[in-house]
Amino acid sequence: MSKLLSTPGDGILKTHISWEEIEQDAQNALKTKATFGPNKTVRNLSLSRGFTSRMALIEPDWQNGEARLPKALIAKIPSVMNFLDFSELMIQKGRDQWDSDDRMLEIWQSICTEVHNNECLAYEIIQKYANGKIKIPLIMAMKKFDEHNTHKGNLMMEYVESCELQVYDNITFEDMKEPLRMIALFQVIGTKLDEETKKKLPINLGGRAMFNDEKRKQFLDQFRKFDSGYIPKETLDKFSYIFEKEIVKKGVKRNDTLSDTLGITKVLCHGDMWSTNLLWKKEKNNGRRELAAIVLERIREKTLAMMEDVVEYYQKCHPDEKF
Repeated sequence: MSKLLSTPGDGILKTHISWEEIEQDAQNALKTKATFGPNKTVRNLSLSRGFTSRMALIEPDWQNGEARLPKALIAKIPSVMNFLDFSELMIQKGRDQWDSDDRMLEIWQSICTEVHNNECLAYEIIQKYANGKIKIPLIMAMKKFDEHNTHKGNLMMEYVESCELQVYDNITFEDMKEPLRMIALFQVIGTKLDEETKKKLPINLGGRAMFNDEKRKQFLDQFRKFDSGYIPKETLDKFSYIFEKEIVKKGVKRNDTLSDTLGITKVLCHGDMWSTNLLWKKEKNNGRRELAAIVLERIREKTLAMMEDVVEYYQKCHPDEKF
């Protein structure tokens, strides 16, 4: 974990990864000596879509290159800068609960490191076991965090042309059948992993550290302030009780031992079924969306993984549809 992850850098999108390092990774992956050129561009695709990385859309101005070289590529660079940018925006709007103290920054730095290494591991697992049956972007380069590399993580992949869905966009159950089948296959793969790989998989990413007594109170106060009066006070009180007593204090601990209690084998869980983690082709086929690729980030071992992923889909991707 490095404090530099929450400190603006001189590299791409205020990270500590330089253009030269990204160019070198691309050259190695594409087996070329072509350079990005003077008119290269970069755009942050992750603004307001995530807190643990900068999603850099890079469009090279290839010099001395071949026609086969891609017009664009993605560099997913672990960084807390998105969270800090969002926090500043919320403070400007009077949401002082988003102010980031040193402890919160330490938590986000730790989560940022875990999530990046976890995502790299997820793609390695799929590349090894899925035999091309799970649609993921082509991975070009990986740089994990370790004792020698504390602040320059990178996950470079192909740019998948897709329609830009937001977290509030709905996806029909018919369209979700294909990705849910792939998630089911992913879970089956989880039963075949060796013990060394399983040890690398987290159970809870930052859950315990994130919600100490002070932050839990701030979260609940903030939740109430966000409500414009639409939610009855009785409902808010029930939510606060369930969140504080059942989920945070008891639920996280129960989750660690649930497989032993129920006698159920843990399997892999996608764990982040937002519409923005599913890339859909721009053109519809007979009115249906077609999956282009699944984005993996927060995978972990869970006892009731399929239930969690389906419930997350129902809650986050299509809350209006009744099954």
